[in-house]
Amino acid sequence: MRHMSARVSWILFGVVIALLVGVGVIATRLTKSLFESEQWVSHTHEVQGVLGSLRGRVLASDNVRLRSLLITPAPAVPEYAIAQQGSQDDLAELRGLTRDNSRQQLRLEELSKLVDQKFSILNRSADLFKSKKGLSTEQNELSLESLQVSNRLAEVLNSMEAEENALLQSRKHVSAAALSQVQAALTAAFGAAVLILFFTFYQLTIELRNRKRAEEAVRRLSARLLQLQDMERRKVARELHDSIGQYFVSLKMNFDFMRSEPSAVERERILEDCRDLLDRGIVEARTLSHLLHPPLLDEAGFLSAARWYVEGFTDRSKIQVKLDTPDNLPRLGKDIELALFRVLQESLTNIHRHSGTRSAEISLTTRDGKIRMTVRDFGKGIPASLLKQFEETRSGTGVGLAGMRERMSELGGTMELSSNGPGGTLLEVMIPLPPADGKAPSSSQTPQSEIRSSADATSREKEDAHGLLFVDAFPRTVEL
Repeated sequence: MRHMSARVSWILFGVVIALLVGVGVIATRLTKSLFESEQWVSHTHEVQGVLGSLRGRVLASDNVRLRSLLITPAPAVPEYAIAQQGSQDDLAELRGLTRDNSRQQLRLEELSKLVDQKFSILNRSADLFKSKKGLSTEQNELSLESLQVSNRLAEVLNSMEAEENALLQSRKHVSAAALSQVQAALTAAFGAAVLILFFTFYQLTIELRNRKRAEEAVRRLSARLLQLQDMERRKVARELHDSIGQYFVSLKMNFDFMRSEPSAVERERILEDCRDLLDRGIVEARTLSHLLHPPLLDEAGFLSAARWYVEGFTDRSKIQVKLDTPDNLPRLGKDIELALFRVLQESLTNIHRHSGTRSAEISLTTRDGKIRMTVRDFGKGIPASLLKQFEETRSGTGVGLAGMRERMSELGGTMELSSNGPGGTLLEVMIPLPPADGKAPSSSQTPQSEIRSSADATSREKEDAHGLLFVDAFPRTVEL
């Protein structure tokens, strides 16, 4: 698994915050909807309660009149007045509770008229009781009229209660749905929190494990670097001893022979031999200097040095390398040119030693203020396990690739390594270019004759020293 960059971490943090805010907003809205639904349910219950109270008052008044017809003395008139006032209060409350329901308002108008008729009949009956006409024809007529009004009043009340019951069921369903949504939102929020916590813990575990591996890799790399440093020093010492040192020994022997006062002919031969030894020593010194750092890189720039190196590599290794570079590439700065040259050098060395390919491609482009170099081969590639270990811990592949990545990091660049198994390996490095006012002079400003003469001189020196163009790795180059 790759390391998360700082940008990805901030994006993930922003997503988490947005998720929590979104859950909070949704939960708030759903809770508000649930509260409103419960208010409507309570409102319906309140309407039903007032309707029941009104029905009770009317029935109670009928019971009072019925008791008056069957029992003496006459009923207390104030009971009708109290019931009538209570009924008016109930009607007024119903008007306020059902003002948003036009159908109930129409029923309420009819109900109000029926209630008035009902209590008008009761009051007339009470007046007849006062005149001592309890069981009379007029009372019977009032009873019949009261029964008709009561039946109609019951129908209106029943229709109003039926509609309130329907509204109650609908509002209970809405309330239950809102409650389910609140529960779902809270469950989702809890699940998201658990997932985020698990992912964060998993990432932390991965980071700690990779950090431990990286620390172990750094320790191994440090030990390996010390070994390579000793090997490099031994190699340079051996070169000095076996080449330049031997010329000095020969010169010393010639000068010692000169002390014996040889003849003029022998003296001339010895001097000629010393001149030849000095020329060879100079060539060896320059060759060794070029091995450590090619002067062409400083004199003509990366483009010329890369062409020279690729040509020599192709001649020695017989691997056909296609180099695709801009014709007018400017000077990039010593640090960038040196880093690109070392990456090119070490990449070709790894291709020669490990890929088994017969061809390779190198491409150099500049875009959006960055220079990009890709090195591709068509060999056996890198094992997936080894590539994954290198991506996670930067270890497992030796010093060469780790050194490339460190060079890129120092310059603010990046390095990507990918492999398709038998399809070969692709190495891509990208370095940001310095501002325009900080660029080194363009290589196009260097006369082409000077570039060619410098390259020719370098080639001649190596051919004089070894009989062929030196194209192998510099002493700093190591295996994967």
